[in-house]
Amino acid sequence: MNTKGQLTIFIIIGIILIIAAGMMFYISYSEKTVPDKEFIPSSIAPVQSFIESCSSHVLMEGIRFLRYRGGYYNLPEDSTFFSLNAVPYYYHFNKGDISPSLEDIENELSAYIEDNFEYCLKGLVMFTENGFNIKTGKLRAEVDLNPLDVIAYIHLPVEIAFGESVVRLESFKANEDTDFYKYWTIAKNLTDEIKLNPGFVPVTSLIDIGIEHDIFFDISYSGDSIIFFERNKEGDSFFLFAARYNWSEIKDSQDFINDIDEKPVEIETIGEINVSPGEYIFYQVRARGSNLKYSVNNPIINIDDNIGLIEIEPDISQIGHYPILLTVLDDMGNEAYELFMLNIGLEYPGPVIDYIGDKYVIVGENLSFFVNASSSSGSPLFFFTEGLLDGHIDISSGLVNFTPQASDEGDYIIEIKVIDTNLNFATTEFFLSIS
Repeated sequence: MNTKGQLTIFIIIGIILIIAAGMMFYISYSEKTVPDKEFIPSSIAPVQSFIESCSSHVLMEGIRFLRYRGGYYNLPEDSTFFSLNAVPYYYHFNKGDISPSLEDIENELSAYIEDNFEYCLKGLVMFTENGFNIKTGKLRAEVDLNPLDVIAYIHLPVEIAFGESVVRLESFKANEDTDFYKYWTIAKNLTDEIKLNPGFVPVTSLIDIGIEHDIFFDISYSGDSIIFFERNKEGDSFFLFAARYNWSEIKDSQDFINDIDEKPVEIETIGEINVSPGEYIFYQVRARGSNLKYSVNNPIINIDDNIGLIEIEPDISQIGHYPILLTVLDDMGNEAYELFMLNIGLEYPGPVIDYIGDKYVIVGENLSFFVNASSSSGSPLFFFTEGLLDGHIDISSGLVNFTPQASDEGDYIIEIKVIDTNLNFATTEFFLSIS
């Protein structure tokens, strides 16, 4: 037997396995890396910043969307409806625990990003209209859902050309601090409790969990289903899921079921209320029943508890999305619920550009100044101009740097355009005289 030959074969196989393992590590590692900004030319950096802003925006919107749907983007068949909103079952009396796993939710959020990222990328037109050549490839998203945050890795081939600079980017990263994991974990724990006691609503657990985590639970009955609405005190952090019971198997429950089916209290659908900061609006809730009392789960809304008149006058610090749970109670103790969205200041005003004033410069003299602008949404701003100063303004800082030549003599009206990542824009003009 040629042991030396066998030894050589084993060494070669070992080297191949080491190389293969190294390649697997490199592929796995490189898929979750992002380009170093130090190697991005300053002329290209605004495009990279815009795509990074898209990554953060779509991730944030995806998290909010999945809160309404128990962690799902594409709802499972086992779902119910609550105030025009579909809510998935976490427990079903015939199937037991059917709640999503951590991996399921990560995949759902990845799917949301992949389907909705293109809408944000439409904003790249503001660059292509100003001399950029941008090509994008197929997008793929990966998500890590952690106890305190969510990280999205956006794999998107992008080629950006501007002037003599050409840059190819492969991936982007977004991170969002969120308590989504906590709310999902609470829903899973409650599902375990329901599974152990399938004929009962875990009221004691709801109270204990609420005290431990400083959250509130609103529950709504719909036929043989219960919708659980987890939320914080302010109502801006929340999570919905449902459980389907078999009430007919619960002793003495038939009268309770009949009471639900009769619906002695009904509320007309609200859907959404939109308002801008500083704006005052009112909305009359329409409900049917006897001697009704009205209440909401969030103090951001004032509601007359006797007639159901809603009044809202938010300030700029309250910009955002708020799920509002409206409860209407009659004098017999019957209740009805309506879940609607309060959207405050979602359409931000465009950027505000400071007054520039007239500029006078002689041939050969350097003209240098900043175009100063601000954004009420805190969005990054991008600066553009055409004509004489085209190519002489820094896109991301607004610094104008221009030395006129003899052929540039004359008087000009220069237009400056400033655009934010929400695709809002503002323009201004100033007089430039070159002699």
